[in-house]
Amino acid sequence: MKNLKINLDKMIGLRGVSLAIVGSLLIGGLSGCAKKADCSVEGNHAHLYTSDEGYSTYYNKEYLTYDGYERQEEYIPLTEEEVDLYKFLDKKDLISLSDNLEVILAQQEQNQDYVEYRYSYKKRVTRMGGKVPVRRTVTRYSWTSDPNHSDLTGETRVCHYVYQACNVYKDEHGKYVVIPSEYVDDINDLVGEYTYVRKIYYKVINLENNLEVDYEDGQEESYDAVKQSNVADTVEYENGPKLVKTY
Repeated sequence: MKNLKINLDKMIGLRGVSLAIVGSLLIGGLSGCAKKADCSVEGNHAHLYTSDEGYSTYYNKEYLTYDGYERQEEYIPLTEEEVDLYKFLDKKDLISLSDNLEVILAQQEQNQDYVEYRYSYKKRVTRMGGKVPVRRTVTRYSWTSDPNHSDLTGETRVCHYVYQACNVYKDEHGKYVVIPSEYVDDINDLVGEYTYVRKIYYKVINLENNLEVDYEDGQEESYDAVKQSNVADTVEYENGPKLVKTY
C-alpha cells in the first residue's frame, strides 16, 4: 500500500482503533494487486471497490482486489480528464467523504478519549568508548493504557482523536494538488466544505498540548554525558570482562 508509512504497532496499541482497519492495511500492503477480472465495459470507466469495513471508492482498475478493496460490477463512465483525477486520487489514497460518511461517523463514535500512563523501562545500548564499543543499561520511557502496568511514573495524559478532510484542485501548472483541512474534533464540521478524506483520516493527540502522541519519548544519553557522570556504573565491553568504573 502506498501509504503504509505508519506505525502499525502504535495503531494496534491504541484503545478504540479498529483492528479491522489495521488488518486491511496489512492485507493491502502485503498482497499488492491480485489478478485482473474480466470486463466487457467499453471506454474509460471506474469500478466501485468496497472494503470489509464498509468503505467504498472508485478505481480505474480491473483487479479483483486492489489495496484491500474488492471490485464490484457497478461502475461509472469517465472522461479523459476524470481518468487523470482518479489516478491522482488513487496515488494520494483519497476516498470520497460523502460516500463514506456513514462508516466514518461509526468509526468516530468508536474513537473515544482514553487515558494513558507513562512508565519507565530499562534498555541495553551501545556507545563507543574511544575505539571500543561499550554496552550499558539506560532508562527509557513509554506509555500504556494499563493503569496497573509496572514502573509507572505517575504521569498521565488524555488521548483524543481528531479528523481531517481534503479538497483537490488544479494549480497554475494544471497539476492536481491536495489542500487539507485543519484537524477538527468532529468530521461533521468538514462535510459540505471538503470532498475527500485520506484512508487514514484521523490521528490521536495529547489533549493537553494538542501534539500527536509519541510512544517512545525517552531521551538517549550521549556518550559524553556518560563520561561526565559522577555515579558508579557497570560497563560491559563487547569483547572483554565486566568492569566497575567510578567517574
